[in-house]
Amino acid sequence: MGSLAAGAPEGGLIWADMLGAAWLNARPIARYLAFMVVAGVIACYGVVDSNVILIVGAMAVSPDLLPITAIAVGWSLAGRRSLLGRSGR
Repeated sequence: MGSLAAGAPEGGLIWADMLGAAWLNARPIARYLAFMVVAGVIACYGVVDSNVILIVGAMAVSPDLLPITAIAVGWSLAGRRSLLGRSGR
C-alpha cells in the first residue's frame, strides 16, 4: 500500500493523515481505560455465567481497535518505531 500511495501526488496526504490519526489513537486516555475496565467486567461475567452474548458485548464495548491499528501503522512504516512503542504501551 505504501508503494502504491507513493506514486500518486495525493498519496503523501493520505499517509500523513493516517499517521496523524495513529498518533492520536496511540495515547492512553482515561476514557479508553474506563471502557477497557467495563469491557473486562462484562467479559468476566460472561465467562463465569458461560454466556456468549456477554462476551460478544464486552468485545463491542472494548475500544482496543484504535491502538491495534496504531500498532499496525507503526509496524508497516519502518521509520516509525516510536509510534510502535507508544501504541504498544
